[in-house]
Amino acid sequence: MESCIGIYKRCFLGFEIETNPTKIIFRIYWTLQQLLRKKLINSDRCWRCNSINASLIHMLWKCPVIYLLWMEVLAYINKVLGKSLLFENIHVILNYIPTVWGLTKGQQNWILRALMVAKRLILKAWKDNHPPPFTQWSEDLRQLASFEQISYRKQLREDIYIDIWKPFIDSL
Repeated sequence: MESCIGIYKRCFLGFEIETNPTKIIFRIYWTLQQLLRKKLINSDRCWRCNSINASLIHMLWKCPVIYLLWMEVLAYINKVLGKSLLFENIHVILNYIPTVWGLTKGQQNWILRALMVAKRLILKAWKDNHPPPFTQWSEDLRQLASFEQISYRKQLREDIYIDIWKPFIDSL
């Protein structure tokens, strides 16, 4: 049973990190613009900020209400890594980590996990008028770290876990 959980977790996390940008590119998430075109709603105004033309990029990144969460998340990422990385929508939405940032593989993997948790929270609260709280993101990231620690320990690969999560653990 425990080995099945480990295999599932490895596959699921990799799958989620890889498929999230694919879902976005192929427009699997229905935005207000798409719902309006299909005549399922009467307006494409953003649920959070009430602006017109709530595209996918607006709903995930540009909405001023969601952007507040992103600023907290990205500031925390920079604090944990001791960097001053300038994130843009392509980095956040499509999981693009430029090589010029000079990050280790472990740092890149941790950033992808941190961004995935934030995107998952935003998508869960898709119709809320306010963004998910930063504290919820932080708690979800801690839970993911705990789950991965168990998974890597069962695989006798705790070195990979430490490579990915050490800066985050040290910041707690």
